[in-house]
Amino acid sequence: MRKAGISLADVRGQNRALLLRLILTGQCVTRGELSAQSGLSSMTVTNIAAELLHHGILDERPPEGAARSPGRTPMELCANAQGPVIGGIFVARDCLYGVVSDLSLHVLARAERKLGPEETEQTVLDAMEALARRLMEQTDRQMLGIGVSTAGVVDTASGELRFITEFYSVRALPIRAFLSERLGLPVFVYNDMQASGLAELYFGRGRAEPDFLYVGICSGIGAALVKDRALVDSCGEIGHMSIDFAGPRCACGSRGCLELYASTPSILRQLREECGRTFVSLPEAVAAAGEDAAAYAVLYQAARKLAVAISSYLNLMHVHMVVLGHDAYCLPQELVKSMERYAAGVCVGRYLPGRPLRFVQATFGADTPLLGAVCTVLEQIFQGRLSVLPEG
Repeated sequence: MRKAGISLADVRGQNRALLLRLILTGQCVTRGELSAQSGLSSMTVTNIAAELLHHGILDERPPEGAARSPGRTPMELCANAQGPVIGGIFVARDCLYGVVSDLSLHVLARAERKLGPEETEQTVLDAMEALARRLMEQTDRQMLGIGVSTAGVVDTASGELRFITEFYSVRALPIRAFLSERLGLPVFVYNDMQASGLAELYFGRGRAEPDFLYVGICSGIGAALVKDRALVDSCGEIGHMSIDFAGPRCACGSRGCLELYASTPSILRQLREECGRTFVSLPEAVAAAGEDAAAYAVLYQAARKLAVAISSYLNLMHVHMVVLGHDAYCLPQELVKSMERYAAGVCVGRYLPGRPLRFVQATFGADTPLLGAVCTVLEQIFQGRLSVLPEG
């Protein structure tokens, strides 16, 4: 029996997705650059560009500061200022954050919805729907889909939050099934660390580095691994890596988990106990630590424990760069360098050829998981699984 192969329509869809990724992430802007980078013929690039221009997905403009000269000036391709948009929702422990973005991750509108101590599965889902509708009301442009980034263990295939700790009475949420039915839009759900890794991959550090580990500090601690410019599918719960088998019991059931020592709530608690000072956020605590030796010592110990866990991770999956995000983006540069020196001195990857290990801050700071929610939809577009063209 003859097996079905890849159709010409499939090939064209993959080529379109590739060119969209190169254009929308700013890696290539002219037809000549696109042909050279993608390996596609000039005719193929021209035909796909014409199609995307015709449907209002892309626009073209002369290069900025281009001077008059004989011959035709190559035009730059970019996202259409009136083209489709994407909605993103970041599910934090006490608030839902929303954003509307164009296809090149330029923010057009924001909204948020606070969460309270009486939340249930249904009230959280209803709040997500209400926030999504507010985002849709803030634009008259076509919305291609809604991306959701959330803490916890996420089944990206089904769009379900399968397990989350310390989130009111909620333990799981059928996010995609609920929102897609109510909104009539494609919905994609990723763990917030995975989503943040996508933001860095397409619009941040990943444009220059094919392999990196994203590590985020928040109410927990998570990680996302990018290898060969692709997100590796994993739970990424580095916060539940035990660094002390005799330590206190964690909500996950294990003992001495990293997040008991280096998550945002843990650091703020230690600062309150050791320094007698109460801070409402890690950035506030970091700012104060510059003039408070005891507070700085608490941050140093948390950073060292984080470096120990990251080093263990890097001994399994070797990369040359660690991106510190979520609340970790605000750690003092000297602490970041201290973590880098520690990891570089103990990771076995130092014996392999290549560039030295680097620790860097996230490109988008505190916004990384929110913009990452948008990137969960862009990931589908860039992989050819979601079309930007109208049906038919």
